[in-house]
Amino acid sequence: MKYLNSLEKLGLSENQAKIYESLVSARVLPVRLIATKSGIGRELTYIVLGQLEDLGLVEREEKGKIRLFRAKHPKNVRSLIEKKEKELKRASRAYEENITEMMSDYNMAHNKPHIEFYEGLEGVKKTYEDILKSAKEVRVIRSLYDRENKDIRSMVTEQLERQSMKGIRSFVLTPHLPHMGTKKLAHNLERNITRKIIPVERFTMPAQVMIYNNTVSITSMKDEIVTTIIESEDIAKTFENMFRYMWDGE
Repeated sequence: MKYLNSLEKLGLSENQAKIYESLVSARVLPVRLIATKSGIGRELTYIVLGQLEDLGLVEREEKGKIRLFRAKHPKNVRSLIEKKEKELKRASRAYEENITEMMSDYNMAHNKPHIEFYEGLEGVKKTYEDILKSAKEVRVIRSLYDRENKDIRSMVTEQLERQSMKGIRSFVLTPHLPHMGTKKLAHNLERNITRKIIPVERFTMPAQVMIYNNTVSITSMKDEIVTTIIESEDIAKTFENMFRYMWDGE
């Protein structure tokens, strides 16, 4: 058979491919002749013809008591490719939705840190998405340079609102900036944000650190924006202890 291998590669079983090819080269055939031409038993031929009908590759007609079948136009085989493409997209989405959590479970079980690097705003977006997905508390060591990038300023404002709506508490070590007045701090408290203000001359961090769950996200903001996300219970605990020391010591 000329097309058997190609049809199988497109997703048809061997028997489906044999019967479809048998019908492609004939106008219309009864089951008896289809079985003979394809070399498949008659009872199985009925089953496979039903499968091909479901795939939209074969159609039937009744002539009295005789049931006849014909192949639909070979262009319909394209639907097999489209089906595979849809299945691949669904599989890809399932992978993207679950791989981070799966790697987290694996790394925790094997006590291995999982590390990801991002350039630009993607790392900040990834961190924010992770926080909204599963965090209950976030500890932040704020960078002095986050206000120099308008895109980050906008993202921070939106993120804080979304965290507030989800009831996520934020504890922020922040340099004393002109806009950090009493009203601002009171408004922050209403949104579950508690800030510890530190004199700016003692707090010129070029990178921001965010600690949540078993994750530490470090974003360099002074020049190019680069984010390193480390998922490790031990490393997160170390950073959390450092944060608490700084929080209690000021």
